[in-house]
Parts: sequence; C-alpha cells; structure tokens
Amino acid sequence: TNLFNNAILHGFDGRSEGEIHIRFKLIGDQVRILFADNGTGVAEENIGKLFDPFYTTKLGKGGSGLGLNIVHNIVCDLMGGSLHVESRIGTTFEIKLPLIAPAQKEEIDE
Repeated sequence: TNLFNNAILHGFDGRSEGEIHIRFKLIGDQVRILFADNGTGVAEENIGKLFDPFYTTKLGKGGSGLGLNIVHNIVCDLMGGSLHVESRIGTTFEIKLPLIAPAQKEEIDE
C-alpha cells in the first residue's frame, strides 16, 4: 500500500494517469518482486534518503515521510529480505523476500 501511495503522491503528482507494473519471479528460496511506475522519478540526490524516517518532499501536502521507511523495516528487518530502488524513467523498487521469513522459520524449527 505504501508503494502505491508513494507512486500516486509523488510519481504521478499533477498527472491524470500513470502506470504501475508489478512482476514477481521465484528464484531458489526467494521471491523477487518488481514494483515499477512510469512517474516523474526521483532526483538522484534524493535516492539515498528515500528510506530515511520522516524524509519527504511533500511535508504538509499529504506526505509524512514514513511510508518507505515502513516498507524498508518490514522487508529488511521483519522479513529478512532486501530492498533496492532505481529511478530513471519512473521508479522501480526491487524487493527480495525469503519464502520462509526468519520469524516463521524459527517457529517451524522448534
């Protein structure tokens, strides 16, 4: 939901339409998810800040700066996956998740 909200609020700001594509692929014991939009993209100097808490370019205009930080925390910390972002024409998030999350794996092993 946060990726969708981010695309609409930032990528499609001022536009009446846009496209979001979601693709996935099983790779061994992981699933790779690509979430891509054809929006305005992210300035190169801002890419490194996207997952920082409270970083937003829309403060007071609908953005709290927590959406992508929450995505990062769930994917990387809770699920034990990884998250990468690229922005050229639009923005693409690559999410890699284990098929069995670390917390679930511990419960199964007990």
